[in-house]
Amino acid sequence: MYDPNAGYGGGQQYGGWPNPSLYAMPQPQPGFRYPQRTDDNHFVWIQGREGAMAYPISPNSTLIFLDDQQPYVYKKKTDNEGKTIEFKVFKLVEEFPNNQTVETISNNPQYATKEEIQTLSEEIKKLTEIVNSRKPYSKYPKGGNRNA
Repeated sequence: MYDPNAGYGGGQQYGGWPNPSLYAMPQPQPGFRYPQRTDDNHFVWIQGREGAMAYPISPNSTLIFLDDQQPYVYKKKTDNEGKTIEFKVFKLVEEFPNNQTVETISNNPQYATKEEIQTLSEEIKKLTEIVNSRKPYSKYPKGGNRNA
């Protein structure tokens, strides 16, 4: 005789209901894998603010990003769900031993004056005349024969 539940485990074992193992929920697919840091410096080089904002980091973590196009550093912090809860932007300024910055040095350039350039030009002309007035030096005796 034909049993409509035969394909579902006979139906007798589960009181006429289909075998529940045939309708088991599918296993969840592995989620997004966060990039693993393989270097020791723990900095990530990105391009611009948008690159730092879009870069995924694991939940409950903080990461520092270095901009490779502009002198900025970005700090991104996430909560336990991986959502950004803090994003800060810092401008990177190089400092020198005497506490001058690049901007102060570029605002106080060291240029030669017109008189200094004229004096150097005259000295170069004098030295050129001296060099050109000398006879060419020859390490060989007269006649140019090396074997003489």
